[in-house]
Amino acid sequence: MDMEHLLKGTPHPTEAVFCSIFWNIHSNIPIGVTVSFRDMNKVLEIHQKDMDAVVQPGVTYDELNDALRPLYLFFSVDP
Repeated sequence: MDMEHLLKGTPHPTEAVFCSIFWNIHSNIPIGVTVSFRDMNKVLEIHQKDMDAVVQPGVTYDELNDALRPLYLFFSVDP
């Protein structure tokens, strides 16, 4: 991905994520990058014996619990 695409805030045609740069109002130095994982929301593997799962970063708790329900498992957030 080249700098021109980052500056425009538009996704590169071959990339799966959206990037944007925030500029410091006092200089021309970029101060951060935002990456959206909205479309990376798949549960890849569930290891029932180990009680763990491999998920993409955009998976919500509800989506994970929906995938775990047929196995009589659930994910509880630790307060």
